[in-house]
Amino acid sequence: MRLLATSHFAELKQYAHVTPGVVNGAVEFDLATLRPTYRLILGTPGGSQAFAIAERLGLPASLLAAGQARRSDQGVALDASLTAAAEARQSAVEAERVAEGLQRRADEALQEAVAARREAREELQVARRTASAQATESAERLLASVEQLREALSSGSLTPSLAAAETAVRAAIASEEANTDDAGGTAAVTATEISVGDDIRLRSGARGEVLAISEDGRMSVALGGMRIQVERSDVSALLGRQKRAPAPVGRPTAAADAVARLDLRGARVEDALTALEARIDALLLAGGERLEIIHGVGTGALRDAVRRRLRELPEVREVRDADAPGRDGVTIALL
Repeated sequence: MRLLATSHFAELKQYAHVTPGVVNGAVEFDLATLRPTYRLILGTPGGSQAFAIAERLGLPASLLAAGQARRSDQGVALDASLTAAAEARQSAVEAERVAEGLQRRADEALQEAVAARREAREELQVARRTASAQATESAERLLASVEQLREALSSGSLTPSLAAAETAVRAAIASEEANTDDAGGTAAVTATEISVGDDIRLRSGARGEVLAISEDGRMSVALGGMRIQVERSDVSALLGRQKRAPAPVGRPTAAADAVARLDLRGARVEDALTALEARIDALLLAGGERLEIIHGVGTGALRDAVRRRLRELPEVREVRDADAPGRDGVTIALL
């Protein structure tokens, strides 16, 4: 037989708490609004809210105090315990709700992070697949620019604009090599595999012949009609070894005299120095040994900068004034 009984007697609540087969229960009461929620909670005895309701209804304080004084100590203690238990339960419910919200947001953040990582990997794979094709196309354009520059060098007059074009080509080559490295390009050929006369391919896609290798590992490479300096790490492949002794790359259509004079008048110092180094490379490739640099007189700033750079270059063995008198605006460089 099952029995459902309601009571305000604290003794009955205590009896249900200690007696097997008897369970306390209560209809939940909102302490903030002093209104029932009509939720049945098993395992927790309910407490009387008579005094709180009476106070809200305006019963005199003296009457309420007298009523409180007539309550038994056991009833007061039990009601206090019940109130504390209800507050603790409410706090636990609130904490559980907050924890569930935090867990839900953490799960969402984890899913977003996994999706972002997957998307980043896919984008990286696409970039790596397209990097090689882009590098090859860019290298072909750069080689065409180098060939145009070589033809300009062979004409015997390297203007500041052509010097700027040469600088742009070198910068573009360096940029393409860096892009190839970032895209996971081919590993560099080991240092012991390369020797003078070898046919190599650079990371930029350009193909050239090794003319010389310095002690610090830098290599002089004939690229089209010009010579450039590269590091061993810039070499991506060894295409073949030359059986003949290495020889300078010559210019079949241009004599040495065509590149023996460089007119820098009116050029900025930076452009003039770039043009000077490019002309020396061209002259060495053509087998020339003497370069006449026309810098003018002016303030002497361009002349001093040119002579200072000539003395820094290992290819120049002597720097001197022009042979003929009255040519203060000319410097002779012997290679």
